[in-house]
Amino acid sequence: MAYFSIFPYVALMVEHDGSSRATDIGVFVGFFEALFLVAQALTSIFWGTMADRFGGKTIVIFSLLGTAISSLIFGFTSSHWQMALCRCFMGTVSGGDVVIRAMIGKQCMTETDATRGFSLFSFAGNIGMASGLIIGHALVSHISQYSTILKTVSFLEKHPFCLPGITIGAMSATCAIVITLFGEDAQQMVNGVVDDTPSTNSLLPTWAFLCQLIESRGVGNTPSSFINISLLGSAFTAVATLALYTDISQGGLEFPGHEITLYMICQGAFAACWLFFIYPALYRRFGTQNIISSSPALFPFFFLSFSIMNAFVRPGSEAGFFIFRLRQSTLACKRYRPVLESLVCSMESQKRLLVFYE
Repeated sequence: MAYFSIFPYVALMVEHDGSSRATDIGVFVGFFEALFLVAQALTSIFWGTMADRFGGKTIVIFSLLGTAISSLIFGFTSSHWQMALCRCFMGTVSGGDVVIRAMIGKQCMTETDATRGFSLFSFAGNIGMASGLIIGHALVSHISQYSTILKTVSFLEKHPFCLPGITIGAMSATCAIVITLFGEDAQQMVNGVVDDTPSTNSLLPTWAFLCQLIESRGVGNTPSSFINISLLGSAFTAVATLALYTDISQGGLEFPGHEITLYMICQGAFAACWLFFIYPALYRRFGTQNIISSSPALFPFFFLSFSIMNAFVRPGSEAGFFIFRLRQSTLACKRYRPVLESLVCSMESQKRLLVFYE
């Protein structure tokens, strides 16, 4: 939710700074999101190991509090370097994702359990994505109404993008409190018995251990496939945000804020349908490995589709433009992580692999 909540207005936020040319907005937007993802990737192993040592519940609470703080601060940033630092900090403390994956893996005793668990996890992620987009758009596009209701006209005029950050921060803090009061740590099962032996490993796994893990049977191809699809998926998200916002004359589609939000919500809705209706049928027919191998072939079409839509709309062919946009929204199934997660959980080394993979 926190990651996607800025998408409806981050380009406006960069433009509001006043020091950027219109052609540079996409560069800054992509840079901010790259910082988040790089920081998240560099700290995933660390947070996974901390969860193994101190408990997943503790790390998830810490991650939620960090997300609350970074979301709150981001809404009050007023320069590019402040936005960059804030997104980098949010990526650094976003260890809850990999920890929750590990906690699900500890509870999965069979491949069926793993498939259901990670499908529900990804479905919840899609709900969070849609909620974040709606919150980000609603609280920024109607800022004048909220300033009148809250009687804080001057404050909101000075910080027009603070309301989404405040809302997401409050929700993250509330989740941290709920988990503190009612959450329980996942217990790893060994031969049907709870293994509560405390970890005696070092703070970080050695390179020898990681190399040995990657060389294990059935593991070697999974990280490379995951990196490939994650790269393509993240790039598609960044390109989509830029293409939807950019002027038609500069190669974009010039969507208003509410259409950008609606587009991404439809994308998330289709991803949920993929998880529960399409993927199970494809899995029974082709198997996970074949799906993973063929899925990257779809991305060139997704990337080219924005240029094709721009070509449709340039000469004023509105009918062709809307037909193609409907087709693109229907085909925007960019989330293949559940497929990889199900594959990972079917391996002999699933418990150790889930500690570090993101």
